[in-house]
Amino acid sequence: MSSFPRLSAWTAIVLWPVALPASPVSPGTFEVFATRHSIGIEWSVDGDSDHDASASVEFRVAGAASWSPAMNLVRVDSDEANALAGSIMFLQPGTEYEVRVRLTDPDGGEAERTAVVSTLPIPSRPQPSRTLHVVPGNGGGAGTAADPFRGLETAWAQAQPGDELLLHAGHYGGVVDDNARSGTQDRPIVFRPAGDGEVVFSYIQVFRRSHLWFEGLTFRYDGSSDTAFYSSLLNDGYDTGFQPMRADVTNIVLSRNRFEGFKHSIRAGPRTRGWYIADNTIVGDMRLGMDGTESFVGEGIELGHGNDHEVAYNTITRVADGISYPNHNCDIYGNDIFDVTDDGIELDHGEANTRVWQNRIHNAGHNGITFQPQGGAPWYIVRNQIVNAEESVFKFREADRFVAVHNTFVNWNEVLDHWSHQLLRGITRNNLWISVNGGPIWQRSDGGIDWRTDLDYDGFDWGSNREPFDVAGRKYSSLDALRTATGLEAHGIRIDARSCLETFDVPGPPPLTSVPPQAMTLRADCTAVDAGEPIPNLSGAYIGDAPDLGAYEHGAPVPHYGVRDAATTAPPAAPTGLVAE
Repeated sequence: MSSFPRLSAWTAIVLWPVALPASPVSPGTFEVFATRHSIGIEWSVDGDSDHDASASVEFRVAGAASWSPAMNLVRVDSDEANALAGSIMFLQPGTEYEVRVRLTDPDGGEAERTAVVSTLPIPSRPQPSRTLHVVPGNGGGAGTAADPFRGLETAWAQAQPGDELLLHAGHYGGVVDDNARSGTQDRPIVFRPAGDGEVVFSYIQVFRRSHLWFEGLTFRYDGSSDTAFYSSLLNDGYDTGFQPMRADVTNIVLSRNRFEGFKHSIRAGPRTRGWYIADNTIVGDMRLGMDGTESFVGEGIELGHGNDHEVAYNTITRVADGISYPNHNCDIYGNDIFDVTDDGIELDHGEANTRVWQNRIHNAGHNGITFQPQGGAPWYIVRNQIVNAEESVFKFREADRFVAVHNTFVNWNEVLDHWSHQLLRGITRNNLWISVNGGPIWQRSDGGIDWRTDLDYDGFDWGSNREPFDVAGRKYSSLDALRTATGLEAHGIRIDARSCLETFDVPGPPPLTSVPPQAMTLRADCTAVDAGEPIPNLSGAYIGDAPDLGAYEHGAPVPHYGVRDAATTAPPAAPTGLVAE
């Protein structure tokens, strides 16, 4: 069954059903979680063996007169959970919302739950209770402008919640937090330049301390550490997990820092929570072309299976994975990730309500976004532009329910390769799937269609390819052939990207051909304009008769990617901010 309220005419597809005894739904634990722009909802259930229970969602600013609909919760039934779960996105930070969810099942059972939840405010550097001055060195000083502390470790050991440490120009080497102090939730300790020159570190370890703010620093590789800023250690060997952390490390702000030449620039960890990583520039040590440099090891931002993190507006290049390993209730948005040797965003093992939106990923040496595996569901992939991944825009090693809507996916040859039958476990709407050089759209698909399959209203360009779709072990020559045999993509359309897109500059195949930065917006006469289905909350107040296909609504402002100008760090312009005609 569909996970969308029926706001427009379309047919839910259920093919080759397996007869199951119907059992009524029984509601269980209801939980809500908030970030700055999102609210995640998880409602466990018993029963509903035929998976036809649904849960509608409404929300409003607390006390407002009217409710707005959001996308229905997604039905999830796996080893991790039997539940309905989902997210409300593109909310205003620091705002109290009311949420109302209604659960129904044709076989019996219904319930309603309400919640009041506040989104988090955008971090704002507080006014300091004290200002302490610091210069490079190895001990001593009083922290005054005339007699500054010598060495950051010296100053940090004397700092109190609410203090601001002004770091004067120079090289501070590596810093550990053995004798350091924590701030508090409302009074973090702030570390930032004094303004008299570049402040350089070899690395900073934060293994035991929380409520800290690091802004405007430079981390430059000098051979003393492969990792620049970190709260956890890796086990020896490639991809073998994290060593036990020494303490919880919460509420870390990393803003407007620069990382140069590291294998790993930022690493959180499994006992981290609530980091805000925004407007950083990361240039790693990797080289495209697989010329002897290991292509799989090294991260721009590694969340390390931590929870409630936000990663926003970072510019990331020359690493293996741009961003990796969120766990639960994490938002990744506004990032510009390009010329990486492995994957753009690696969501491996992430749990329910992992959200990836309005990012740009160009020229990944392996894959755009990876599911290897998906540890919980649903995930949201919304309004991203992914261009030229060497293997596939998605790597589906093991996927569960996910929502992919309003994305622009462009690849030189095949668009979706690795185990693409796992697309059949997802909900897709209003995406563009484009092969630059006439390759297939969906490849290597040998799984079946079941209750999880919900694909429609997408646009495709496969050039002259004769078998663009491989679905459930069969190849199809056209959308008509696909929909006749399977019922999928009943409202899907074929487009011509070169005549449809205002900018379409993909000069060659990955990984050695860089893709120029661009936004592949639609021309006014493109058939993808007004060709989508309205999706509550995610499509927003679209322009025209219906939402457009792809990441961009024609006539709407293009979102910003990567580091923002210091004077324009306002929250992102959500698609719900569009003006409807």
